Amino acid sequence: MNFKFIENHKDELIQLTITHRKQAGFGCLFLDLSGEEKVDVKFMPIMDETFPPQIKNTLLERREKNPESIAYFVCFTKDNTNIVEMDLNKQTF
Repeated sequence: MNFKFIENHKDELIQLTITHRKQAGFGCLFLDLSGEEKVDVKFMPIMDETFPPQIKNTLLERREKNPESIAYFVCFTKDNTNIVEMDLNKQTF
């Protein structure tokens, strides 16, 4: 699986993000892209006690600089972790 998943499922990921933000507050979607056949997607509020501290600090820093319309996707594989930003108003990466 690769980062094409985000492009191919952009609308669904946007809807998930909006829905969960309304229910749980600021957070991000975690996308496990390490599988060959499927991607595991999970929303986690930033104040969740199990939120990874290093990613939390990075997101809080970015949130201060970016508009509220930016959604964050933490994409990880076996070897890498990347944070992808998408402007929900423009639906662009």
